Amino acid sequence: MGSSDTRCDCLQWLSHSFLRWLHLILLPFFVTAGSARAQIIPSHGALAYTPSAENPKLIVKSANGSAAYRLMLLPQRDAKGDVIHIDLVMHRPNAASAARNILEPEGRWHGLQDFDFNAIDFLNGPERSTMGSVRTIKIKNRKLSVSFTISKTEIVSLTDKPSNPEDYAFKELAIDVAVDNLK
Repeated sequence: MGSSDTRCDCLQWLSHSFLRWLHLILLPFFVTAGSARAQIIPSHGALAYTPSAENPKLIVKSANGSAAYRLMLLPQRDAKGDVIHIDLVMHRPNAASAARNILEPEGRWHGLQDFDFNAIDFLNGPERSTMGSVRTIKIKNRKLSVSFTISKTEIVSLTDKPSNPEDYAFKELAIDVAVDNLK
């Protein structure tokens, strides 16, 4: 009886070892398959800048319901305090306000981007702005798509005879934003 008990113990040990190895081998396949599912819950909302209102935020939730990203409009003021430029900014929920904007292109870049709004660019309305009223930014490394439509702008002249881009400021900017998983 001793030899058959030893054989059973060996078989049990081998079957447990086999199952552990099989689990370790198959684990990467399950992890990869899980990443094909939604990273975030598709979100939609409105963001608006007005001089008198606090800057609202749009919270994008992950598939498990926790906060994944926050979007907001970030006004840039000139030396006199007038808002001549506004950025659409996307950060992780607990990131510092000075953290890199996730909407920025990777690597080196320059010039006007889809998330930039210069007051002078909207003198003739959002439809006639340089980038147009409907814009989409694809963030490939995070597998996200951020689309937005500029729904309202109000620009004021800061001088009697404006001649420079800095002679115009925002009185209002409103955008509708949609964030979805990149398809």
